[in-house]
Amino acid sequence: MKDSKEKLFRKMGILMEDHKRAVYVTIFILVIAIIGVFMLSRKQKVVLDVGVAERMDLVKTVMASGKVTSSTDLALSFQASDIVSAINFKVGDKVKKGQVIAVLQNDSERANLTKAKGQLLGAKARLQKVLEGASSVDIMAAQDALDNAVRTQDRIVNNAFRKMMSDDLVLLPLRNDMNPANSPTISGSFGGKIEGVYNFDFSGSQYDLRYSGLEAGTVPVINLSQPLGNLGLTISFPTTSYSYNDEWVMRVPNKDGKNYTANLNAYNAAVATRDEVVGNLQSKLDQVKAASRPADVAAAQADVLSAQGVVEAAQADLDKTYLMAPADGTVTKIDISLGDLVTMNMPVVTVQDVGHLYIEANVNESDIVGLSVGQSVSITYEALGKSHIFHGSVSEVNLGATIDGGIVNYKIKAAVDDVENIKPGMTADIVVETARVNGAIVIPSRFIHETPEGKIVYLITDENTMKTVAHTVTTGLRGDGGFVEVTNGLSAGDKVAADQGAS
Repeated sequence: MKDSKEKLFRKMGILMEDHKRAVYVTIFILVIAIIGVFMLSRKQKVVLDVGVAERMDLVKTVMASGKVTSSTDLALSFQASDIVSAINFKVGDKVKKGQVIAVLQNDSERANLTKAKGQLLGAKARLQKVLEGASSVDIMAAQDALDNAVRTQDRIVNNAFRKMMSDDLVLLPLRNDMNPANSPTISGSFGGKIEGVYNFDFSGSQYDLRYSGLEAGTVPVINLSQPLGNLGLTISFPTTSYSYNDEWVMRVPNKDGKNYTANLNAYNAAVATRDEVVGNLQSKLDQVKAASRPADVAAAQADVLSAQGVVEAAQADLDKTYLMAPADGTVTKIDISLGDLVTMNMPVVTVQDVGHLYIEANVNESDIVGLSVGQSVSITYEALGKSHIFHGSVSEVNLGATIDGGIVNYKIKAAVDDVENIKPGMTADIVVETARVNGAIVIPSRFIHETPEGKIVYLITDENTMKTVAHTVTTGLRGDGGFVEVTNGLSAGDKVAADQGAS
């Protein structure tokens, strides 16, 4: 019995020793595994964001949306009020300058013109009778020669005078701190008869320029050229931002202009020639009709002039009942029908040059620097679908900014090369290629880091351990898609990480 118990105890001891050894072995294996995992994690670090330097054509584009507009866009209206009696064209028809598009009832106007022409014929007949009482057809020939000479010479003198008055007109700043380059510019032909000055300043608003002197009024400060008064001059603004106290003066004529002396000499010569030519022909006429009573001839001539004036007034009234095309184009809109009553200056017909279209769009100030005239443009139209790509070119980049809701934009115009199926008013999206580098080494911009020493990338030197080193690079064009050109520091196939890898 005692031996059996001892054997049992020895057996239980052996089992307990075996269990302890198994526990120690298990713990040892777990410790070794933990240490291995720890060492492995220190040896290898997973990099989640890796990029490869690629060779590709890098482009930078500017995108904008706008409307198709015609280079000729005319809203036509009658200069009289009456019933529409004829419409000679329909929408889509092409018209030539001077063709009659529509007509108002004009029976009374045509009757008045016929009556006036009859009165003119009667006045001429009476003049002829007076003249024939003194001599013959020679008097009429001499009179016609004089009249023609007066008209011709007056036209030459008037043209020389207008040129002298209009050349080199400039707005001179009245303060030394004003920038002459920002002065408004003047163009056109001055139709006034006397010399003088225009004074310009701002009254109440820096967006309305006031002028006084030869004429008085205000003009809004906008980018478009616009009339200055009623004497044939136009004004445009190189900028739309001025100070309230900006002032200018413009002298008419500009006697300090480079062409003034030559223009003055030309005008004086024209006056002298006119006086000589007209004087000689007047002397000849006086000699021919010396036998006629001057008072009778003068009265008859006055009657002719008066009758001629009545004819011209009647013709002007009749012309107001015709709606004529002021330029070649295509009728794109007709807002009247036969029998409609129209009022003076009410737009009734639109004529556009649909063969010469352009797109007008706004471009943000951040993109405008890269745009210039002549750049190629890719165009898609909402009405035709994005799969149909058309082409054009930048034809104008407006120098003046427009501000809407605090956003600064600049207007550009893109000429349309393919106009078939394109209509004014269509919505268009344009893409302008502003820069290109063919065969550039590029990487996404997120892999480039700015440091005080310059731009770096984390270049992967061991793909197994994802070890990286900070590597200096030089960049060039920042193109579309977030890609940046690397001009120095990387070769095609180099791999970079977004973060620092294993050291």
